[in-house]
Amino acid sequence: MLLEALAEEYSSCATGISADGKTIVGGAGLNPSFGLGYTAFIWTAQTGKRKLADVLAERGVDITGWTFTDAYGVSRDASTVVGHGYVNGVSMGFVVYLKPAVALPPPAASADLALTMTDSPDPVKKLAKLT
Repeated sequence: MLLEALAEEYSSCATGISADGKTIVGGAGLNPSFGLGYTAFIWTAQTGKRKLADVLAERGVDITGWTFTDAYGVSRDASTVVGHGYVNGVSMGFVVYLKPAVALPPPAASADLALTMTDSPDPVKKLAKLT
């Protein structure tokens, strides 16, 4: 299947797919002439390809300081996305719990979503999660 491109995209790679095949995640290279770099994406037949950051922001999640560069995998039911990005310039893995699954319309209230950091003695293993 050929996924449509984001407006400023020059390349992309799908790296995860849900069990039913209805949700795909990955990373997209954005036009360097605009200084954009890379972004994680999520695709569904309902919404098309979208930047993961845009999906989270629309759901009311405070993503200040975050740059989501790659989404590496998605759970069987499309409710969890894992990947890599940067928080204020520091390399960081992330786990995003999407409630409800991304194929559904955004919830009216998003008070159940928040960004937290998990503690780890090794800073490379620190994970951020949106719950």
